[in-house]
Amino acid sequence: AALQLLAPPVRLVSAALWKVIKQRDAMQYGVVEEFVTSACETVPGLLTVRHQGKLALGLRGRVSVLGPHSAVQL
Repeated sequence: AALQLLAPPVRLVSAALWKVIKQRDAMQYGVVEEFVTSACETVPGLLTVRHQGKLALGLRGRVSVLGPHSAVQL
């Protein structure tokens, strides 16, 4: 029952974060990383530690290459 109450907000956040990724908005990549980390802590096994690390490194690397205030597409 509790998960049913959480599903709509999680869907909304997921959709917003997907939009950030699709638009390559590097300024918001920290928010994406925080969400992924939080989701993985809440749902063990959602991603392997290796995949979570690769995702976090990729997001951080993208921010450092593009700069935190860039929405430029590569």
